[in-house]
Amino acid sequence: MEERTIHKAYKFRLYPNAQQRAFMGKTFGCCRFVYNHFLAVRIDAFEQKRGFEALDDYLEADGDGLTCMIADEAGHFAAIYDQRPDRRARDLRLLKDYRPGVYAAYWLWAEGEGLAKRGVNVPTRFDMSKMLTILKRETLDEEGVAWLNEADSVALTYELQNLDNAFSQFFRRVKGGRGKAGFPRFKSRKADRQSYKTSAKSMKFDYEGGRVTLPKCGAVRCVLHREVEGRPVSATVSLASVGRWWVSIACDGVVPPEHVPTGREVAAEVGVTHTVVTSDGVVYDKGRSYEKLERQLAFQQQRLSRMVGGRKGEAPSNRYRKQARRVAKLHARVAAARRDALHNISRDLVDGADVIVVRDADVSSMISKQGEKREVPREVEAKIHRNVSDGGMGELVRQIKYKADWADCDVVVVPGDYPSTQRCSACGFVNGELAGVKGLRIREWTCPECGAHHERDLNSASNLLEEGRRLRENL
Repeated sequence: MEERTIHKAYKFRLYPNAQQRAFMGKTFGCCRFVYNHFLAVRIDAFEQKRGFEALDDYLEADGDGLTCMIADEAGHFAAIYDQRPDRRARDLRLLKDYRPGVYAAYWLWAEGEGLAKRGVNVPTRFDMSKMLTILKRETLDEEGVAWLNEADSVALTYELQNLDNAFSQFFRRVKGGRGKAGFPRFKSRKADRQSYKTSAKSMKFDYEGGRVTLPKCGAVRCVLHREVEGRPVSATVSLASVGRWWVSIACDGVVPPEHVPTGREVAAEVGVTHTVVTSDGVVYDKGRSYEKLERQLAFQQQRLSRMVGGRKGEAPSNRYRKQARRVAKLHARVAAARRDALHNISRDLVDGADVIVVRDADVSSMISKQGEKREVPREVEAKIHRNVSDGGMGELVRQIKYKADWADCDVVVVPGDYPSTQRCSACGFVNGELAGVKGLRIREWTCPECGAHHERDLNSASNLLEEGRRLRENL
């Protein structure tokens, strides 16, 4: 029998030297240029194809006034064409929505000027790959050097794949009619996170020396805190907003960790006062280190708001910039502490049970929207919303699902509208007073039917477990 394997990714901290940082920064810029260039090409081709279809429909219905429209709007048409592709697409959508005749006249004008032609197809990923080869030869700097060749060539190819995936999602939204579909966005060098993806087949790991060999970058100092298993397929080098470098390595053929069957079933409920409460009474709370980081972050953010640059319209001072970097690092530490706590909780749940019941994560429904009637005082509602958002309900469910899949355990997801918090686990009575944001303040209650006293989250977890068992039997 063939051994079961899984896909797994490893993330390590990098410490590149100045030369390696310059190469990575250059690769970031080249990848961004390639992505934006071919995004503009695909948007232009897509708009041409859609525009000429609209023109043909208009000519069949009534095409007498197009010549007069071109004479009146030729200057406007030229201004639209000379804009950036994203702004041009926006203005063309406005023409189509509000003045369909002028929209058709634009494409007739563009055809007459030789700027657009019928029969243009949106380039595929393979077409863009051929165009990239030509683009590398044509993009020269002031000294005549083809600067795209200085970056990692595999990373540029992966950018075409990323763009193709983004456009596939765009077309699915257009055909499915799911909301207002927009083109993929252009990348900016001011983004909080920059990254590029490359091949990991030739990577080497020096565990004793603490170095990893990246393509065209050489051996980079790295904190290899665990051994990489399986076959490395790809590596993603990223730079966070706080100036930290990371590498994520995706591997195939990894043998999953062995899971010892326990025969237990457990339900996990994400609470407001507690992070997680299980059906067998185990309570997971925030650690002291996490609470300490939150207090530090609140203090440093208060200092930042009082400095020159904290108010709207003020130019940020040097002290403001330094303090902003300090706050950003604290945010990164808080996020890391939250992820670590969720990983520990999900690992305990998966290791301790064969069947795990969770609620379908819908944090937005637990947080009242702006403009809705306020059921509790503002400060109470803010604290409740913060605790709900801080719990990381969606991330916890995601971690439980993939770790349970590795361990070959069962995960039962109960619909989010199931009233587990309002139902008495002893007799089934539904207490309507516990509904809504106002009901979140009630942490303990006594059933008026059977007199059973309940702790809210523990009672909810018990009801989730029973509902999960019912759902499994009906499968």
